[in-house]
Amino acid sequence: MGKREWWAIVLPSLLIVFLIVELILDYILKLDFRHTSLLWPYLLLYYVSLWGMIGYTFLIGTFYGGITLGTYFLNLLATWYSYSRVGHGE
Repeated sequence: MGKREWWAIVLPSLLIVFLIVELILDYILKLDFRHTSLLWPYLLLYYVSLWGMIGYTFLIGTFYGGITLGTYFLNLLATWYSYSRVGHGE
């Protein structure tokens, strides 16, 4: 750990775990898991990893945390826009 605080390893690790899960499900196994019960754990891991990165950047500095939080809300807005246009679940 190189004498780093615990959060310097754990918080980015959440995102790395999400990326590995996405790699396995989407690109290696090529599963259509978004229409199965695997969607909710996948989304939970996605949002927890994003929150972890928001927390990580706030621990580095308020300015960087603000930028990351702003991009998180842009992501939510883009998700809402896509959902309203495409009509997922209908």
